[in-house]
Amino acid sequence: MAEAAAQNTYETQLTEIELLQSMFPGESELVFDDCLMLTNVRRWVDGLRQADPKQISFTVTFSVTEVKVKFTSNVRIWVRSVKGGVRGK
Repeated sequence: MAEAAAQNTYETQLTEIELLQSMFPGESELVFDDCLMLTNVRRWVDGLRQADPKQISFTVTFSVTEVKVKFTSNVRIWVRSVKGGVRGK
């Protein structure tokens, strides 16, 4: 049951990442800390990989030219199992 919940969570996060990729299409706007991370998560969700994927970690950078503001955020997403542990650590 915990495995199914984690799989559902990762599937949701992959969908959200696809949305972020469409919102931040520039080469340096959305940068993943590990270039194979999304592939590993997708393979785990699809049942092609046995080891739990690590955290999903990325940085979003965007500039607002009218106000001269630059915002950078580093995001790390951890998947909690039903048992209360944290996956990916």
